[in-house]
Amino acid sequence: FILVIINFFANLALFYIQKRRMNKVLVFYWLAVAIVFFIQAQFQKGAFNIALAYSITAIPVALLSHLAFSSIGESFNWKQFAISMLTALAATFALYNLEASFTWTALPLSIAIGYPYFKFAYISLYKSTNATKLQKLLGTLLFFKAVHAINFALFRMEPGAQLWGWVIAYALYDITG
Repeated sequence: FILVIINFFANLALFYIQKRRMNKVLVFYWLAVAIVFFIQAQFQKGAFNIALAYSITAIPVALLSHLAFSSIGESFNWKQFAISMLTALAATFALYNLEASFTWTALPLSIAIGYPYFKFAYISLYKSTNATKLQKLLGTLLFFKAVHAINFALFRMEPGAQLWGWVIAYALYDITG
């Protein structure tokens, strides 16, 4: 959490030095990551609470996706993402009420959170003919972030997975940020 706060203040300083839109979005990105880590730390008991707390990850996902898509001249579809998140939340509630396992209950959220990253990875690595090496590297990193999003539903409730999940999540946040 301290490393996230350091990144927030470092990006805030960069924004004051150079008032670029990208720097402003990165300030909000790191603030959102701090909020995600704080909220998720509060909900460590109860599979349903853990799954719902994970949904807050949508905020930094949307901000990073916005930057990523902008970097290749594409626009991030905020409305489509919001609809997919609301649909995933509804599915999560329905699956919880049907007493589905944690994996099935959390999977709609994991897919909705990972989808923009998978989409950017596909566009930057395969579809775009003029993506730079840096954009392709970002696409590769976001592919791994998407896989990590899916892993939340598959492995979060395994003993010991939480610690590794948080470490990997921070490393991916830091590298992509």
